[in-house]
Amino acid sequence: NLTVALPAGQYGQLFLLGAAVNGAQTSQTIIVTYTDWSTSTFTQSFSDWAVPKAYSGETTVLAAPSRIGPNGQTATPAGNVYGYTLSLNSSKSVANIKFPSNRNLVFLGIGLGTPTPTAATPTFSPAPGTYNAAQAVTLSDTTKGAVIYYTTNGTTPTTGSAVYSSPITVSATTTIEAIAVASGYGNSAVATG
Repeated sequence: NLTVALPAGQYGQLFLLGAAVNGAQTSQTIIVTYTDWSTSTFTQSFSDWAVPKAYSGETTVLAAPSRIGPNGQTATPAGNVYGYTLSLNSSKSVANIKFPSNRNLVFLGIGLGTPTPTAATPTFSPAPGTYNAAQAVTLSDTTKGAVIYYTTNGTTPTTGSAVYSSPITVSATTTIEAIAVASGYGNSAVATG
């Protein structure tokens, strides 16, 4: 198996350019690992360079009308190069891709979709600190349309946590953790105060 490092970032799509040789190569496994060690596993079939099968997720990118044969003559069948688009978890940062251990697969290029921007990290008002009286803590975020999720029990917030809608009254030592989530953005970093 060949594992290739990917540029750090959050991406929605992975693009592959290539073809199979010596016949179609069906049900091949490609694994993308994210920086948190979770993975996305894809099963893809690849058409032979000379015989397009139009497998699901496969597009003919280049169809040459002929090729140069072993003795320099024009030969058929023509050669084809195929494109494949795989959907990634855009809320996670990619680390690497592991290709199938199959000498009958040829990959000519790898690409990543436009990086998904990350939502801004939520802010606290008043600023985190020590106070002698109860405080009404306001959470805010500069990302348009962001929803803020928060916890006060020491756990990392997720989209299953409480949704912030009004100031949080704090009358004893409390740690608030918050994330911002917005459509078209990766989840923000966790803000802690």
